[in-house]
Amino acid sequence: MSEPMSEAASESRTTSRRRFLVATVALPVIGVAPFVVDRLRTSPPVTTSPGALEVRITSNDGRYQALAHPLPDGASIYAPGGRTESTIAVRDQLTGTTRTMTLDRNLEPEAFSPNGRTLFAIDHRPARDPVAYRVSTIDLESATITATLGPLKGELVEEMRGSGRQQVWSPRGDQLYTLYIRQYHDHGYVEPGATAHDHSANQTAAFVHVLDVATDWALCVDLPEGFGLGPPDTTAIMIDETGTTITAVDHALGSMVEVTRLGDTAAGIGQFAVSNLMPISG
Repeated sequence: MSEPMSEAASESRTTSRRRFLVATVALPVIGVAPFVVDRLRTSPPVTTSPGALEVRITSNDGRYQALAHPLPDGASIYAPGGRTESTIAVRDQLTGTTRTMTLDRNLEPEAFSPNGRTLFAIDHRPARDPVAYRVSTIDLESATITATLGPLKGELVEEMRGSGRQQVWSPRGDQLYTLYIRQYHDHGYVEPGATAHDHSANQTAAFVHVLDVATDWALCVDLPEGFGLGPPDTTAIMIDETGTTITAVDHALGSMVEVTRLGDTAAGIGQFAVSNLMPISG
């Protein structure tokens, strides 16, 4: 169990949560949906012929699939190499129809919205020689691409770098959580009403990236100082069956952190509380 936080500490951590979207990664990310298997990361890619498109992700209800060209040897969806356009096909397995789009970006499918109308994609930049990325939103009806903003629709200041470690889905399938480690860069979030941005204030070594696929927003939840400084494969995250508590574990440090999803209110959405570092239980 986590130790109770003071009201001031809790308010500070909740406020600092409003920083979003950003990171290049050098490691493969493992995804698990609690109720439906994410076929992207739990089974081999499916191809029909050499050079054909392959399945990258499947929606949580199993209906939609996003396909793309096979990656070069040694590449991953988080480090695909340079290219100035991306071909993505979306297959509706219920109707048997497929729509293919060629987009002038360096894109890798990340997740579907629950209704299948939106595809979230990792948008590597600059496309020809990427060093960073942001998550972009693709409207599948119009094939238009827009930036995925924060829960209060704050603007993204800059693209970021980081290392993706592992992913878990919320039980309801409305949010995808990714653990990022060794993230030393400003998340680039502008507080609503602010006229300037303090680039030195929002730095962290590790965070949980939250992508809300149901209502189209993203943010980062900072983890306490010291988490994630050891070997990458000694960190992991898990989620409880209620979907309210995400636990991040650092075995090298011997510590864990609880990230609690707070209820949305009329005053704000996308609120999370973070515990202090605790000894790994069990």
